[in-house]
Amino acid sequence: TTMNDDTGSNDVKESDFVSDDAPVHSLPTPEEVRTNAAIRSSESGSAERETRARHRNRKLGICGAILCALGLIISLSIFLSDRGTSSKDEEDALREGWAKSFLLKDPLIGTALEDNGEDSPHWRAMNWLVRDDPLRMKIPRNSENGEEFIQRYILTLLYFSTEGENWNNDMRFLTKADTCDWNRRFADGSENIFILGARCENNVVKQIWIPSNGLAGTLPFDELTQLTSLRTLGFEFNQNLEGTIPDNISDLSELEIISLSNNIFTGILPDSMAAMTSLKFLMIDDNDFSGEIKSVVSLPNLELVYLEDNFFEGEIDDSFFPEAPMLKHLDLSDNGFSGTVPPHFFVESSLEVLDLHGNIDIEGNLPQFPVEQSNLKVLALHENSISGHIPPSIGNLKGLRHLDLSYNYLTGFITDAVGDLKELEYLFLGSNDFNEGGIPFFIKDLGKLVDLSLKKTKRNNVIPLWIGT
Repeated sequence: TTMNDDTGSNDVKESDFVSDDAPVHSLPTPEEVRTNAAIRSSESGSAERETRARHRNRKLGICGAILCALGLIISLSIFLSDRGTSSKDEEDALREGWAKSFLLKDPLIGTALEDNGEDSPHWRAMNWLVRDDPLRMKIPRNSENGEEFIQRYILTLLYFSTEGENWNNDMRFLTKADTCDWNRRFADGSENIFILGARCENNVVKQIWIPSNGLAGTLPFDELTQLTSLRTLGFEFNQNLEGTIPDNISDLSELEIISLSNNIFTGILPDSMAAMTSLKFLMIDDNDFSGEIKSVVSLPNLELVYLEDNFFEGEIDDSFFPEAPMLKHLDLSDNGFSGTVPPHFFVESSLEVLDLHGNIDIEGNLPQFPVEQSNLKVLALHENSISGHIPPSIGNLKGLRHLDLSYNYLTGFITDAVGDLKELEYLFLGSNDFNEGGIPFFIKDLGKLVDLSLKKTKRNNVIPLWIGT
C-alpha cells in the first residue's frame, strides 16, 4: 500500500519503515491494534453487560420474592378474614335462632314479633342484640334465667320505637354499657343532680325517666309492663310521643310515678288501674285522653294528680278521691267534667292545690268550708257554671294565696269574709253577677295582694285612694 503526504513529497513504501533485521510483526499493525481494541471493547462491554444482567436478575429475583410474599400474606389475610367473617356470620345465625326461640316463648313479646315485619322496631331490637350489640350479651337458652336479656331487649325496643337516633341525648342507649348504665346525670338551675334514663337496683330496672328529649312515635307500653319492678315511668314533654295505656298496666304493681304530660297519648284509663295502690304521682295532663276516671279516684296513696287539658268526663261527686289522705295537688281543669264541688275536699284534707276550672258543666253552689285550715294554697274554680253566694265560711281557708272564682254566675254581695284571707296574693272575682257596689273595703287589709280582678262585677263609685298604697 502507499500513503500520500499532504505536503506533496515522493511516494514512500511501507517497507521503508521496517529494518531488515527486525523480527517480523514485532509490533502490531494498525489493523491488529484496531482489532484488538475492538475485541477488548467487546469483551469489556460483555463483562459489563453480564454484570448488569446479574444485578438485574438479582433485583428481579428479590422483587419476585417480595411480591410472592406479599401475595401469600394478602391471600392468607383474605382467607383468615373470610374465615373470620364466616365464623361470625355462623355465630350470629346461631344467636338469632336462640333469640327467636327465647323471645317467642313470651306470649306478649312473641306475639309482637310474629305480628310485625322485619323492619319493625321489634325485629330491629332483636337483630341489634344478636349482631350489633358491643356487649354481645349471652342469649338465654332453654330454661335459663333471661331477665337481664329481656330488660336489654325492651329498652332497645324503646329506642327504636321512639326514633332514638333523633333523641336530643342518647342517654347512652345502644352502647356497650350495661343496661343499668343507660343513663346520664343532669343538673338543674339549682345544681340539683338528676339521673335520667334507666336506673336499676340489684340489676333490676326500677326507673325509666326520659323527659323533654325529642322522643317521637309510639311508646311500646305493652312491653314496658314486662318490667314489673318499675317504680318510675316518665316521658313528659316529648310532645310527639303517642300511644295508649294498656289493660295490663296493673302488672306494674310497684309503680309509684306515671308521668306522661304534654304528649299526644289517647284512649281511656283502663279499669285495671284501680289495683295500682302504690301509685303516688299520676301526671298525664295535656294529652288526648278521654272517658271517665273512676279507676283512679279511690287510689289511697295518691299525692299529685294532674289530669288537666284532656277530654275526660264524668260527674264529680263525693266519690272523687275521698280516701287519699296524702293528696296535695288535684288538677282536673279543662276537661268535660260535670257535677258540683265536693265539700270533702275541704275537711281534714291535705290538699294544697285544687283546680277544677274550665269544666263548664260544673254547677251548683259553692260548698261550705266548715273547718279552719291553712293547707289549701290555690283554689281555682273559674270558667265553670257555679251560682249562688260566696259563703262567709270561705274565711276559714286561711292559707289561700290564689283564689279564682271568675267567669261563673255568682250573685249577692262579695262577702267581707274574703278579707280574712290575709295570705292572698291573687284574687280574681271578675265576670260574675254580684250586686252593685264599690270596691270592697276589705281589699285594703290584704297586704300581700299583687293582682286583683273585679271586672264586670258591677263595681261603681270612685276608685279609693288607698288602692295604690
